[in-house]
Amino acid sequence: MSRSLSSVRAALLIGAIQVGCTGDPPPLPQSSQASLTNAVMPVRRRLPTSQESAAVLLKRIQSIVGLHPADCGQHLFRRRVLAAYESELVLSLKCSLDAAAVKQPFWTFAEHPGTHSWLASGMFGGSDRAITYFSYDSSPGGDPYDDSRFRLTISPCPRPSVGSRHEEAVFSCANAPK
Repeated sequence: MSRSLSSVRAALLIGAIQVGCTGDPPPLPQSSQASLTNAVMPVRRRLPTSQESAAVLLKRIQSIVGLHPADCGQHLFRRRVLAAYESELVLSLKCSLDAAAVKQPFWTFAEHPGTHSWLASGMFGGSDRAITYFSYDSSPGGDPYDDSRFRLTISPCPRPSVGSRHEEAVFSCANAPK
């Protein structure tokens, strides 16, 4: 075993000299023993940050809001005092209503706690004064590394508001009067 290890070292040394002189690596020696390169170590990918997930969401609604919509607030998840957080969402809602009134594209959202995906809901609008409510799930299948099957649910929102759900302030949309 030590003989094959020393022959591998010699081959690597010769290879390093050849690469340094010619730029071409020599062929690796074949061994009857299993190669260490056969042991594949899983590569751990990092999860996207909330800011990165928000940027992906914006790209997915850009056909409606354009390249530079007014940012009426990106409320990333953190432990919140409900009353204070609710007032932040109310300010974002006011910004949204003001933008829609002058036909300026806008968007705003609140991130929600998620276990295996990035969750958010909010409002956006284009230059037609229409306000749209949306909810977004980056990975409804539960794989936090795969957002290719995202779910973006949108609906017209004639009466946007701020409410609460499970002791959390959220954007909401009252149905149109019948």
